[in-house]
Amino acid sequence: MKRLKCIMLIDDNKVDNFFHERIIKKNDAADTIVVKESGEEALTYLNTNTNLKPDVILLDINMPGMSGWDFIEEYIEQNHHLPTCNCSIVLLISEHQSLENDILKLAEEKNVFIALKNKPVTHEVLNDIVTSKLK
Repeated sequence: MKRLKCIMLIDDNKVDNFFHERIIKKNDAADTIVVKESGEEALTYLNTNTNLKPDVILLDINMPGMSGWDFIEEYIEQNHHLPTCNCSIVLLISEHQSLENDILKLAEEKNVFIALKNKPVTHEVLNDIVTSKLK
């Protein structure tokens, strides 16, 4: 598998973060993994860390406080979606959620690349994410 420079995980569930971080490490998919447990923490990181921006953000959509939707809106408002950032957002959802139409509409309106994947991230899903990002 090819490697990205940085993958950011945003999920309030520590177990999911642990599992996803382990999958990324096991597959040697990124040089750096940044783990944040809220959208607020992630935005603080993105606004203060100018040296290392993520290539991909794996974002849980259902979080208390700032939801994944709220994070995306704030992320776009702060212009992190500009082509110079070159970051893709992958929304992680439970299988029973049906958000595809909402996501496609948001992506079109805001000119941000958003993909939709089911939890948990598997080797195959991670490989698809990394491969599509490196094209």
